[in-house]
Amino acid sequence: MRTETDLAGKVALVTGGSSGIGAATARALAGEGMAVAVAARRDAELDAVVAEIRGQGGRAIAVPTDVARWEDCATAVQRTVDELGGLDVLVNGAGVMLMARIENADPQEWVQMMEVNVLGSMFLAKLALPHLLERQGAVVQLSSAAGRVARVNTSGYCASKYAITAFCESLRQEVGDRGVRVIVLEPGSTNTDLRFSITDEEVLAAVSARSATIEQLEADDIADVVVFSLTRHPRVAMNELLFRPTQQNW
Repeated sequence: MRTETDLAGKVALVTGGSSGIGAATARALAGEGMAVAVAARRDAELDAVVAEIRGQGGRAIAVPTDVARWEDCATAVQRTVDELGGLDVLVNGAGVMLMARIENADPQEWVQMMEVNVLGSMFLAKLALPHLLERQGAVVQLSSAAGRVARVNTSGYCASKYAITAFCESLRQEVGDRGVRVIVLEPGSTNTDLRFSITDEEVLAAVSARSATIEQLEADDIADVVVFSLTRHPRVAMNELLFRPTQQNW
């Protein structure tokens, strides 16, 4: 008999929650009966996601957060615990994708990706860990297929995704025997607005053209995988899941 974990009554903190995968994940977890702290930088979009969850009978709070700032991350975790009663699941969904050829790259964009994609997730994992250990919770890290295979024009982005996967593997080894599950999700090409942060017009055009040749994953597809990974029996940790659009051959 298959035994699943019931998420109802538990608490999640979801970063990058104002749009795309983060927003879809916040909605999906609320639909499973979780109370959700939704964290992001864009206040209006953040408030809209929280209002939607509440309008459907869910429990949610908006937590304005810049994950590149330790102080913001600490506030996000503390508000989640204080206002929602604890913390069972951290979903690190905040991220930026700034692509360019190495010779043309803006080093500040590399810094930004390392701060948001890597340090932000590391900050939150450390801050959330005492609560996750207490409740034998889980960390869900949104990574990318770019964390498995490096390609042209993607050096900084791939480096950030390889880095956070390595961090999560070390975290898994440190806390798994104390009941905390560490889950790294690596979706392929996904239909969100993430790519529109690319400032190199030639690379943006190339990425958009390639994406248009396939049926991409949707944000709800990734949210479904988040729910699936969290609802397995507690003895099952889906440590690293790579999944792509069926038509994606890169």
